[in-house]
Amino acid sequence: MRLLTDEENNTIWEYVESEFSFITRKSKPIIPLWEKPLHKVFHLKSCWQEEQEKIVGELLRRSGVTEMYALDWQHDCFLFSTEEDIPYWLHWYDLEREVMVYFPSYYPNGDYHFFLSTDLSEGFLGHPWRHELCVFGNRLIQAFDEHKQELDMEDLQP
Repeated sequence: MRLLTDEENNTIWEYVESEFSFITRKSKPIIPLWEKPLHKVFHLKSCWQEEQEKIVGELLRRSGVTEMYALDWQHDCFLFSTEEDIPYWLHWYDLEREVMVYFPSYYPNGDYHFFLSTDLSEGFLGHPWRHELCVFGNRLIQAFDEHKQELDMEDLQP
């Protein structure tokens, strides 16, 4: 796992803003309903704990996604391997920048969280106020669908 450079950070956020119409310049950003051909939205019925976070990590590994971007629109962003065992609620103090660094949880816990494969073909986006997870890419949709009971989520009806 490593922090994205400023250049990487700007490039990936430009992509997210254009591809998903994510608007960060407003006090309450929005993700409009977008027309990805393969996506599914789930309602998150309860906040995830360490157990559910580990399930998502395992789903990513088993689905064949090897590297991902972990994006949190209010904090540092990362590139990580799904093979890494990243502790739940990982954070540390960066002495050089004099800031706290937080690795985002898979559950959107107050901020929008985006987890995107490095080829940008699959991933999921978490909406914190609507308690929704939008999953795209056939392999990830199937993986989340098969484990929605353990993740305490349900299909969102349009």
